[in-house]
Amino acid sequence: MTINREKLISLLVEKTKMEKADVEAQLDELTQRIMDAANRGKALEIKGLGLFYFDEDGELAFKASDQLNTEINFQYAGMEPVEIKPSKKQNLPPADEPADDENVEDKKPDIEPDPESDDDVFGIGKTLKASETESNDSSEGGPPSDPFGKLFQNPSDEIKPKPEEKLTKTGTTSDKKTTGTNQPKSKPVRKKRDPMVTIIVVIMAVVLLGIGYIAINEYLVAPEPESTVAETEQPVELEEPPVSAEQDLTEPEEPETPDEVETDESTTNLPDQADETQDATDQDRYGLYGEYQEFTGSEFTIVVHSIRNRNTAEQTAGELAQDGYRSNVTERTIDGQVVYRVGIGQFESIQDALNEAETLPEPYRNQNFIQRIQ
Repeated sequence: MTINREKLISLLVEKTKMEKADVEAQLDELTQRIMDAANRGKALEIKGLGLFYFDEDGELAFKASDQLNTEINFQYAGMEPVEIKPSKKQNLPPADEPADDENVEDKKPDIEPDPESDDDVFGIGKTLKASETESNDSSEGGPPSDPFGKLFQNPSDEIKPKPEEKLTKTGTTSDKKTTGTNQPKSKPVRKKRDPMVTIIVVIMAVVLLGIGYIAINEYLVAPEPESTVAETEQPVELEEPPVSAEQDLTEPEEPETPDEVETDESTTNLPDQADETQDATDQDRYGLYGEYQEFTGSEFTIVVHSIRNRNTAEQTAGELAQDGYRSNVTERTIDGQVVYRVGIGQFESIQDALNEAETLPEPYRNQNFIQRIQ
């Protein structure tokens, strides 16, 4: 997916409190190093951060290192254990008992806040001081602690804060509120994370959000209901082959029987009443309005709707019949799908259907085509 660079930079500036130019420079440097490694067919590994590589599908992948996993997932990552000592005035041991522990505590130097600790960006100075304090607190002699050991230790070696309070010899627990008289309260020291780690975490979060948004759009959005708009087809489109269409354009001729050829002169002159009856029959059989008549296979209709649901097509035809039109429903198969075409009118020729189509109201006037009734 594509990441909005400007939005990513503004988000990193907000989270890291760095200058925009510094964020852009570090982001460009990281991108260039990844591309250089990819061009050489290798993966880019950043110590303490993780491994960047392109998978088999050509997608950029990131595998976090053990140290980064500890920083992100471990609850007490980057914190130093702090032991709160009881007040000397309130918890004094009996006079007849040896006060070895008290003498040891008297020898401990008080920890004072360092005014220059703000200059120590990565917390190395605090780590060294905490290590020296722990070495002085141990009553038994032991090997000196490594000041840099906590920076490279495994997650299993991480020191957890002691859940229980230290008990004095009198059996009472130390009161946290009274310890502030002799020494200032010391808060857990949290290591400041590398800005590059924060940038990578934010990039991964943005990528995951983008993937989730695409998945929701593709798999959870309901499909739109099937449209019942009439198919846009070219006017005067025929379903039959061109040869049949040309044959249908000709006016049907009345067949002559042998009896009619050999009739006498009196039978050729039909009465006016018979002509009027024939004209009335043709008017009832063809036209745009009226009752639909059974077709003979050589009639045409004006199609105004193409619907995939038969019940909807019949309902639409019924509404047109209420408006006075000769409505009909025919079934067609187009590209393997069955559609039901709603037509109006019965016409003897295509030209008659075209003439009547010009008189239709909108939107039927511009959205129709002619077909043979089958």
